[in-house]
Amino acid sequence: MPERPPDPRRPERSLPRLRAVSANARAAVVLTVRELLGVREAAPDALHDLPWLATDGITGTSDGINMPSPDALAYLQYTSGSTADPKGVMLTHRQLAANCRAIEATYRPTPDSVMVSWVPTFHDLGLVYGISMPVWSGFHCVSLAAADFARRPARWLQAIARYRGTHSIAPDTAYAIAAARVERQALDGLDLSSWQMALNGAEPVRRASEDAFIDAFAPHGFNPDAFSHSWGLSEATAKLTGEPAGERRQFLRLDGEALARHRVVDAAEGTERVIEVASCGRPAPGTELRIVDPESHRALPSDHIGEIWVRGPSVGLGYWDAPKATAETFGARTAAGDGPWLRTGDRGFLHDGRLFVAGRIKEILIVRGQNHYPQDLEASVAGTHPAIRPGGTVAFALDRGAGEQ
Repeated sequence: MPERPPDPRRPERSLPRLRAVSANARAAVVLTVRELLGVREAAPDALHDLPWLATDGITGTSDGINMPSPDALAYLQYTSGSTADPKGVMLTHRQLAANCRAIEATYRPTPDSVMVSWVPTFHDLGLVYGISMPVWSGFHCVSLAAADFARRPARWLQAIARYRGTHSIAPDTAYAIAAARVERQALDGLDLSSWQMALNGAEPVRRASEDAFIDAFAPHGFNPDAFSHSWGLSEATAKLTGEPAGERRQFLRLDGEALARHRVVDAAEGTERVIEVASCGRPAPGTELRIVDPESHRALPSDHIGEIWVRGPSVGLGYWDAPKATAETFGARTAAGDGPWLRTGDRGFLHDGRLFVAGRIKEILIVRGQNHYPQDLEASVAGTHPAIRPGGTVAFALDRGAGEQ
């Protein structure tokens, strides 16, 4: 299974998750690189019971290839564990191939396409979009370390210019960071005119982030219509919906007070609280979406907010060694008995066949009886002072005994 490597500087903070994942998956070997072999000796309990193999030190090749069955387990994709312990999603070769086929159908790469990605391969966005899809479609891929982007965001854009990248992927915050932190001298000679698809996914899309990126880099050849919004989750490999690159970005301006009551109402002139929600595109081929009341399991019509349920060829088999959680999440049925469906835990609505995601159900903050989506509060605070860095805000509730605050 792909998993984030331990931080050699802070092994005590990064090893607990790695140990938990290794124990759950019953791992047999740790595949790493020579640079990280020292972590095993420097940190206590650094999976000493497993052999560590540095793949960049292997010189020999095998005599043949053992071709797996399409329905054999390809890997376990462990969830982020933001609201619970991480769970390993069982994904087969057939499901990975179906997802690569869906990505290919939306973004239409050619043999001359070039993917440039710094998104880590332990994240489904980096693994599937950044590595698996180029291999599947047969085009070139340039990979950077996430630390390179974090230390100097200009390296990402310079790599796109240098290798004439046509496709690249990043979460929304990365576009905001690049717009704010790329140094002026790094812009000299920067040519982004080859960039055809700039996928924005893995977190809520904000128009302000994209507008800032466009303002900063359109003078250097970036095409605003290259932005493409996508939505998916580990339980369904990666991609479930997407907006083809080249189509104009879709945002709805909604009444924030109505949205807090789970109603979709266009913001009228003079509306005090306006929330812009980005389209995440249409379902991938073979993928079905339903918007469902999370309590009654009643299917809802368009322009009604509920939990997003999905089914299709990319949906995983379930959670590794967790039959109860698998039945609850992957075996849902509507009140009418239709199923099985995958419950995503995301709240959203369909409008003109496109999906708009409003937030995570478990993350909704209820203060004095009013629902608040944390990403909306974070965006509001982020725009109040120039000293607040992109991605530097977080909203959460505190239980003070008399209710959440």
